[in-house]
Amino acid sequence: MKSTVTSLGVALAVAASLGMGGVLAQQVPSKRNFDGEIQTALESAKTAAGFEFLGTLVRTCLLPQSGGEDSRDNVPGYITDPASAPARDTWYAEPAKVFDNLYFVGGKLHSAWALTTRDRIILIDTIYPYNSEELVIGGMQKVGLDPKNIKYVLISHAHGDHIGGAEMLQTRYGSRVVMGGPDWDSVAKYPNRYKTMAPKRDIVAADGMKLTLGETTVTIWLTLVTRRARFRTLSPCWTAANRSTWRIPAAPLLIS
Repeated sequence: MKSTVTSLGVALAVAASLGMGGVLAQQVPSKRNFDGEIQTALESAKTAAGFEFLGTLVRTCLLPQSGGEDSRDNVPGYITDPASAPARDTWYAEPAKVFDNLYFVGGKLHSAWALTTRDRIILIDTIYPYNSEELVIGGMQKVGLDPKNIKYVLISHAHGDHIGGAEMLQTRYGSRVVMGGPDWDSVAKYPNRYKTMAPKRDIVAADGMKLTLGETTVTIWLTLVTRRARFRTLSPCWTAANRSTWRIPAAPLLIS
């Protein structure tokens, strides 16, 4: 009888162990299929766009997919020969106060934004190296902001028209630079491509990461664009004492 009870106890223990293992196995999250998610998002975008905005459709949905990652590591022409940079009248735009604490300091084709708080400034994107001095630094000064007060520089992704002034701002003002991990990796991998545009690796943006400065908290969301994760931002802005959440319409960085 004792033997039978012992055997039954062992059997129950084994069964419980197997059952527990099954429960634990069910709790392990499945690995995300990023390529599948990207393809689904692209197909949805194509369906929604139809035959409107064909230029954007081709650039965003077709060319990156067919071309793959650009592995060239060449110094940009506007760095090797500054005279080859586009003429000022093709990119210059006046800065403007958009909301009570949000300022546009970008150009005709590319945007940059200054978000003021009670404790310094958050800058979103930095344009090209050949015009960040005039658009970002000069633009901030025109609207009464001091570039020395830039605490954080958020780079949505590491293309020259977004990261161009980041190294200069980090070196000159000691600003903290925030960027997604894959883009930090690209900066390290392609030193010629990012000549004069390579800030020292600093804060790596994570999905849902919150960045607080003064009374303002910025939430960063990673988004899948072509085959790489970049990020977008949602930010609380203030209009006539009313708080509203506003999406920064820069490329893929999200602020809340």
